[in-house]
Amino acid sequence: MFKKFILSGLVTMIALSATGCLTTIEPGRAGIVFAPFDNKVEKDILLAGNYQIPPTKDVIVYNLQWEPYKETIDVITRDDLRIDVVASITLRPIQGQLVSLHTEVGPQYYNHVVRQDFRTSVRNAFTNYPMIQISKNNQQIVKEIKAMMEDKLSSRHIEINNVNIDDISFSQQIMDAIQKKLTKEQELETMKFEIAIQKKDNEIARMNAQRDAEIVSIKAKAEADAIKIVNEAISSKYIQYKAYDNPQNKLIFVPVGPNGLPVTVRMNVNEPTGTVKSQTKANTVGSFSSTKQNQINSDDDNN
Repeated sequence: MFKKFILSGLVTMIALSATGCLTTIEPGRAGIVFAPFDNKVEKDILLAGNYQIPPTKDVIVYNLQWEPYKETIDVITRDDLRIDVVASITLRPIQGQLVSLHTEVGPQYYNHVVRQDFRTSVRNAFTNYPMIQISKNNQQIVKEIKAMMEDKLSSRHIEINNVNIDDISFSQQIMDAIQKKLTKEQELETMKFEIAIQKKDNEIARMNAQRDAEIVSIKAKAEADAIKIVNEAISSKYIQYKAYDNPQNKLIFVPVGPNGLPVTVRMNVNEPTGTVKSQTKANTVGSFSSTKQNQINSDDDNN
């Protein structure tokens, strides 16, 4: 009876060994066949599908899809301020190098070779920037972290898709310091703007004053030139004429003889009337210039 039981168990084991176990590899994943008793890894990679695997062998499944890993890292900026950064990295095993990855690193490759390098790379990147410049240099920091990680994982059979900075947390003390600094910078910019406006106003005022001075100089020169032209071109006869033509002047015509005395005309009844008038006219005309000149001289003295 006991011999039959042992024989039946052996037959069952042989049957199971011959048929194996059904293993299913889902899409987006790949399997590595490992023989524990021999401590060997088969070179063939199992892609998506169903496989009969002997009970003496194990199948280790790897995810070939992009998988994100997130870390919260305390970093110190270039100006010695401490902040908390939430960063993530998306990566996956290289399908053709899956056997080497399993042999050299193993299924826990993120914890073994990626995590510490990722945290260190994030800290190194942030130490290159002061606090106030982190926000506007976010993309550059991401590029630097990714470049460092690609260099470190180049021989680890892992490929990187992207790196992200998900969040940056500042303490209240830091936030107050940032706000104070921004306020000071804004006040400085406002002061610079006001100074620039004042300089512009002063420049405009100077240009206006210079323009007014040039206008006055031009007018003065024009008046001087006009006076010079008048002095050179106008004769004394014309001046006498203008004095006579001026309606504001009051002229009294007195006939004057050669000796400067007024002419007295005595009418002779025996002489022809025409002769007396002709002589009187001549004396009157002859005296006109002298009388007019005396009037002009009198006006000049009054002026």
